[in-house]
Amino acid sequence: MPNTRPLRPLPELLEEIRACRACADALPLGPRPVLQALVPMGFCYPGRGSGGDNPPRPECAPLWHEKLIERLGNVRLTLLVGQYAQCYFLGNRRKASLTETVAAWREYAPDFVPLPHPSPRNQAWFKRHPWFGHDVLPALQERVGALFASTKPTARDVQSAQFASVKDSTMTKPAIDIQRVYEPLPEGGHHCFLVDRLWPRGLSKEKLANVEWLKEVAPSTALRQWFHKDPAQWTEFRKRYLAELNASPDAWQPLAKAAAEGHITLLYGSHDTERNHAIVLRDYLEKQSRHK
Repeated sequence: MPNTRPLRPLPELLEEIRACRACADALPLGPRPVLQALVPMGFCYPGRGSGGDNPPRPECAPLWHEKLIERLGNVRLTLLVGQYAQCYFLGNRRKASLTETVAAWREYAPDFVPLPHPSPRNQAWFKRHPWFGHDVLPALQERVGALFASTKPTARDVQSAQFASVKDSTMTKPAIDIQRVYEPLPEGGHHCFLVDRLWPRGLSKEKLANVEWLKEVAPSTALRQWFHKDPAQWTEFRKRYLAELNASPDAWQPLAKAAAEGHITLLYGSHDTERNHAIVLRDYLEKQSRHK
C-alpha cells in the first residue's frame, strides 16, 4: 500500500538532519551535518585519508536523501557531481568510469546530468576533455535557463504543461559527436561520417566500411595547408572555414539532415583534439539546428 501519511514540513526534516548522529563513532572530527543549496552524499566531513578526503559515509544518503527529495517536490534537474553521486543515483546505468559516464550525459538527461567535480585539482581533466566545455556546459545552461523561465506561472496545470515542453530541450536532441578516426568507432546507432578531405593514413577502406565519406565538407586544400603551417592562427582559421561552410550549404546539409534524425559522429584524423576543423563543423551544425 502506498504511504499516505502527510509529510512533515521541510524545516522539521532539516532540523532532524542537522541533529543526526548516525555515524558519529566513525567520524574523526565528530558529526556536524552541512546542508544548504547543495546536497552532498555525506553531510558530515569524513576526515582525510592517505590520498585526500575519505569517501562519504555510506549511512548518510540512504537515510536522508529520499526524505529530502520527497519534500522538495517537482525536482526537474539533478546534477550528479562526482562518482559517488553518480554511483548512488544511476546504479547499473553508469559507465565503467566517471569520464565515460559524463561523456554519455545525454543518456541520463534531462532529469540527471553527471558532472566532474569542479575542484581545481581537476583542471587537467578539463584540458584533456574539451568536449565537456563544447557540448555539456552549453546544453546545461540552456536547460537551467528554460527551467527558470518555466517556473514563473503558479497554476499547477500550467506548470505541468510547460515542464513537459522543457523536456524537449537540446539535452535530449540528437547529439553531434566528434572523435579521431583512429579510435574505436562508436556503437549504439551512431551514423559516422569522415569529414577529412584526405583519406586517413594507414586505415583501409574495409576498416571504415560503414562510414560515409563527405570530403567536400572539409576545409579547402588551400585553407588546410595554410593552417597546417601555422596552427597558432586558430581564430582566423575558424573565421575562414565558417565562410567556406556558408558558401557551400550543399556540402554540410546531408550532415544536418542526418543529425535531425539521430546521433551522428564526425570523424577526423588530426592529432590536435582541441583545434581542428571537426570542432568548427560540429558547432556550425548545432547552430544551424537551433535556428530552424
